[in-house]
Amino acid sequence: MVNKQIGINRDSPKELLYPYSINFFHFINDGLAIIDLSKGPFGQFIEVNDVFCSMLGYTHDELIGLSPIDITPEDLYHNARQFIDRQKSGTDRKIIREITLLSKNGRRVPTELSSHVVKLNGRLIGFGIHHDITKRKKFEQDLILSYEKELQLRQELQNQIHQRIEFARGLVHEIKTSFTPILCNSKVLTKIVTDETAILLTQNIFRAASNLNNRVDEHFDLIRSEVGILNLEYDWINPSSVLNEVVSEFKSRTLLNKNLFRTYISPDLPPLWADADRIRQIVLNLLDNASKFTAEGAEIIMRGYCRESKLYIHVEDNGTGIPHSEKEKIFQSYYRSKANPTKAGGLGLGLALCKYLIELHGGTIKIEDNKPSGSIFKLFIPYTKHENL
Repeated sequence: MVNKQIGINRDSPKELLYPYSINFFHFINDGLAIIDLSKGPFGQFIEVNDVFCSMLGYTHDELIGLSPIDITPEDLYHNARQFIDRQKSGTDRKIIREITLLSKNGRRVPTELSSHVVKLNGRLIGFGIHHDITKRKKFEQDLILSYEKELQLRQELQNQIHQRIEFARGLVHEIKTSFTPILCNSKVLTKIVTDETAILLTQNIFRAASNLNNRVDEHFDLIRSEVGILNLEYDWINPSSVLNEVVSEFKSRTLLNKNLFRTYISPDLPPLWADADRIRQIVLNLLDNASKFTAEGAEIIMRGYCRESKLYIHVEDNGTGIPHSEKEKIFQSYYRSKANPTKAGGLGLGLALCKYLIELHGGTIKIEDNKPSGSIFKLFIPYTKHENL
C-alpha cells in the first residue's frame, strides 16, 4: 500500500491531521479542504486533497493560501461572505448545505458541503467535505424542464379537450334543435292518424328519430365522461318506483318487436342515493340491447331486488348470446358485436356509457350466459351515500 505523505503547509500544524488518517485524507472520493478562518477576513485554505484539486482544476500549491471567496462565483459573493461570517461568529459551526464553487477555467461546480468548525490551538479551523453534485443538478434541471414541458403539453391538451367539448356541445344543440319538431310532430301524428298505413309510417318516423336522438345524447355523454365532466344529480330515490317507470316505458317498445316481457321487482326496495334519470337510462339501455338481439316473440326478463346492502338489477334474454371473447370488449367505446353484425347497429356507445354510469354510482356490471341461450346483464349499486366515487 502506497503511504502517500501529505504536504502540510508551514502554517498547518501536524496535529490537525493524525498520522493514521493521512492516506484517508487523500484517497477519499470526495473533496476535502481545511480552512484557517482566523486568517484574513474570509479565511485561507491550509490543506486540500487531490480530489478537491481535480474538482476545481487547480494544483495543490495554487489552492493553498486562497480564500473561499476566491473560488466563489461573483454573483454568489454576498451569500458566501454571510456564510463565512456566521461560521466565524459561532453560528453554523456544523452544517450541511449546497454551495457553488468556481473552477480555474470558470466552470461552476455545484457541491454539497458538510462543514465542521472547531477551535485548535487558539485558531478557528474549518473542515469541509465537498461532494460534487453536478450530475444530480443536471438531472434536477432536466426534470424541471421535463415538468415544464409536461405542463405545456397538458395545457395544450386541455385546450384541445375544451375545443372538442365546445364543438360537441354546439353540434348537439344544432342536431337537437332540428330533431325536436320531428319528434314532437311524429309523436302527435301517431296518436291522431287513423289510416293503418299512416300509423305505420308515423311510428317508423318517431322510432327512427327517437333512436337517433338517443345516439346523439349517448355520444355527448361519452365525450363528457372521457374528460371527467359528466356529473350525477344525486338524491334519495325510490328504486321500485323508478324501475316500474322504466317497465311502463319499455312495454310499448316490446309491442313493436313482439317480445314477451316479464318483471320481478321487489315492491319495498329501500331508498337509494342515486341519480334517478341515470338509473332509468342504464336500465332502458340494457333492455333495448336485449330486445335488439332477440327474435320476435323471445322472452326478456328484468329483476330488481336488494341483498347485502346492494341494489341488484338483472336483464335477461334468450337471444343469440355474447361469445366469451367479447365479454370484456363489449363495454369498450365504439365496440360492436361481431357475432351479430346485422343487429349491432348504433355506434357501440350504449354499454360503455352504462358501465361508466354504474361505476359513478360505486357499482359494477358483468355479463353471464343464460341457459339454454342468451345473456344476463347483472349490475349492482351499493346502498351507500356517496358523491362520484
